[in-house]
Amino acid sequence: MDHIDEEAGQAAALAEQDARFAPVRDLLGGGREVSTAGQLAAVTTALPAETPVHIDTALLSEHGVEPAEGWVPRIAARSDFEVRGDEAVPAVELSVCLVPGAGAPLPEKTWPVDPYERALHQLAEANLRGFFAAARQVLEGLAGDLGEASGYLRSGGDVHAEVLQESEALRAVAGRLATLAGRAVADAESED
Repeated sequence: MDHIDEEAGQAAALAEQDARFAPVRDLLGGGREVSTAGQLAAVTTALPAETPVHIDTALLSEHGVEPAEGWVPRIAARSDFEVRGDEAVPAVELSVCLVPGAGAPLPEKTWPVDPYERALHQLAEANLRGFFAAARQVLEGLAGDLGEASGYLRSGGDVHAEVLQESEALRAVAGRLATLAGRAVADAESED
């Protein structure tokens, strides 16, 4: 009998949580543009006054898509949550998302534009393939930056040569990450 009571209690708790989240989820769906004060006011006045608001500091774009020249920023309000004690409470997250043009809709699924932010995002989602791909992009970017920095040094000098050597070392590590990524994903999947 205790097992049935426990299941009924869990079902009631889930129904109560769903009811708390419904106003935010129903209003925002997959995301709602709030690029004007009127749009932001419409969102905030439609929600309970105690609804927390979060700011996502990462610049976002559609998941899996690298933004191109001419993409424009849009401010989006999305459904989120906040943990208070042992309880999740509904919240609103404001973020900036790049879209292909002025009339383009907000994407349903996003990811950070910056490779380092993307690596952290992918790791938090336990997406090892995505994490390694973004980490490789970070290392390749640093290698290129070191190569560029060497242009400010005396050509042919010891420091110039060492900086170029470190740039190549980072490129080599980035290349090894590509190989390691496949092995890491296979290893993680073998544990499931």
